[in-house]
Amino acid sequence: TDAFVQITVIRDATLQVLSDVLGWTYTIAWNISYLPQVWLNWRRKSVVGLSMDQITLSIFACICYLFFSVGLYAVPFLQEEFMKRYPRQVNHVRLNDVCFAAYSLCAQLVVIIQCFIYK
Repeated sequence: TDAFVQITVIRDATLQVLSDVLGWTYTIAWNISYLPQVWLNWRRKSVVGLSMDQITLSIFACICYLFFSVGLYAVPFLQEEFMKRYPRQVNHVRLNDVCFAAYSLCAQLVVIIQCFIYK
């Protein structure tokens, strides 16, 4: 019942490049999506309409996602634990996931700083 075979069905350099391009494309697109709010707050010198609860929860979510992605991307102990717990799964966390989490946290921190600076 514990025996299994893991087979890589497709190992193609073209698909790997396509996967990397699409991964970085979504990362850049999501990162750009944070900029309009920061720009609008700065331009108006106001954060009227923003929910401090939502911003606080977003920061907490970004911190959790950053720990998760850094852990599965760069910490061998956690990678080994993942493979022990889910031996039939593949760790899909890549560098673009770590960059997205870090940028998201920075963007949310800028917004919450704006909340304390502007009325």
